[in-house]
Amino acid sequence: MYDFLLVQGGGNLSPRRPPLEYLGKHTSRGKPKILPADRILMDPRHKASKNPSDNADLGFQGLGPALHIMQLNIEGLSAAKRHIIESLAEIHHIDVICLQETHVNDDKSDRLTISGFNIISYTLHAKHGRATYVRSDVSDAACVSSPCCDVIRVGGYHIGNVYKPLTEHWNNTNLPPVLPHPAVLVGDFNSHHPDWGYQEADLNGESLQEWALNNDYLLLHDATQRGTFHSARWQRDYSPDLCWISTSHSTACLLCGSW
Repeated sequence: MYDFLLVQGGGNLSPRRPPLEYLGKHTSRGKPKILPADRILMDPRHKASKNPSDNADLGFQGLGPALHIMQLNIEGLSAAKRHIIESLAEIHHIDVICLQETHVNDDKSDRLTISGFNIISYTLHAKHGRATYVRSDVSDAACVSSPCCDVIRVGGYHIGNVYKPLTEHWNNTNLPPVLPHPAVLVGDFNSHHPDWGYQEADLNGESLQEWALNNDYLLLHDATQRGTFHSARWQRDYSPDLCWISTSHSTACLLCGSW
């Protein structure tokens, strides 16, 4: 059985913007419990602490092998950013990389190459674009694409890489797919809602929230952490980058960290 580590962020990719992680546990008995990472003793592979009292206080239990997912709105996939991604992937033992706004409009392999990973799906666009990767030694990955989402299957798990451009709106033809449980949908949803830190909801946020409620998806969001994107114009953080998880009565635990 897998659990999940999510390394998540927006376009402010820089060694000077270090990870702010949170960890969560999801069970059928309730919503995810989100805890700041500095309250939890975890080793580099995110196993449960060897101190039984730590685990008892947190209600956390390590389940074994973890599927590690990185999601970044990269705002242009340059050679320097690829190098940072490769370093982060090594540090966090990443298995799947989901990128948005690659800004690559020519089909040249060196523009999208990330060392140690195979590219499973990509969309070329000068201002938008997506790219989805799996670690090179993962052999059982499959992919299906829709207008705003690439879905890969690794073993029995589905991961959706979502990007909705600002100029588009959610409707019945492009809403995120409803994937078999267990599933994780990550990406830049470009939708506003108070549930993930915006002052007001827009139509996209309302549509996305209604989709989640109707299809039993839960949002992993910690309001005490900074947003995934910092606006230099408005001098504040926002969270267009989201993570939704499927739910089921026969549940699996999810272990998540957000960057």
